[in-house]
Amino acid sequence: MHNQMLQTERLLHSFNVIFDDFKDKIKTYPPKLQRLLSITIDQVDTQGLTLTRTFRLLKGLSMLPIVGALVLAAFKYWDGIVSLLMTIRGV
Repeated sequence: MHNQMLQTERLLHSFNVIFDDFKDKIKTYPPKLQRLLSITIDQVDTQGLTLTRTFRLLKGLSMLPIVGALVLAAFKYWDGIVSLLMTIRGV
């Protein structure tokens, strides 16, 4: 997942490097080309945002089994955990 996020960031960065010059000079192009460039830039920005949100959601969901296992272990072994902590504290 992390590798896919990095790959997406590299692709978006490459796109921005290429299209930054076009963004700065967009008013100098013919209207049809201006419209096509604007559409392309907006679509890539939207897709980048969607991918970022999707990766964040998937990273969060991937933590659920770990959190669930920790909660289950805490409930199952709660008495042992409490007695261990009391022993450590010296109570």
